[in-house]
Amino acid sequence: ASKDVKTKAGRRYSQHWSLSLHELVLFQKQHGHCLVPIDYPENLGLARWVKRQRYQYSLFKQEKPCSLNGARIKLLDAIGFVWDSHKVQWENKFKNLLKYKEETGHCDVPSTDSKNRQLSTWVIRQRVQYRLFQSCKPATINQDQIDALEQIGFKWNLGAGCKTKRKWLESQSLS
Repeated sequence: ASKDVKTKAGRRYSQHWSLSLHELVLFQKQHGHCLVPIDYPENLGLARWVKRQRYQYSLFKQEKPCSLNGARIKLLDAIGFVWDSHKVQWENKFKNLLKYKEETGHCDVPSTDSKNRQLSTWVIRQRVQYRLFQSCKPATINQDQIDALEQIGFKWNLGAGCKTKRKWLESQSLS
């Protein structure tokens, strides 16, 4: 009897997985990507499922027991599933910073710039993560990201001279 229960549970999980994959395909067609926000109000179940697939993938790579297998990974890969959402989000913000630099000539995004508030927050976070990284503490930034930022002239410390320049830039953006 317990074998039947396991088989039924396995079938239910397989059906749930297939249904969730179908929902993800619909999301991908509508939005052009598979980056379902963690707090996606239209379908929190899909958001949780996507997060679970990423976790299961990490187990799979470590050769630990998981519900993900090679066939499912191929299905997800075929629709452009993003296994490392943090990396993709970092790259998107970095592209936004490049565009900002093209427009302004610098990477110092003022915190008072309402048009670029998210980018300003991201820039501040990079500086915080850099300090953690430099102190050998757990950080979400890595050496490749640090190098990429430095190659475009990113300043890790905004000293007194930079703060004066930043205040001037902020006053210019308000007018």
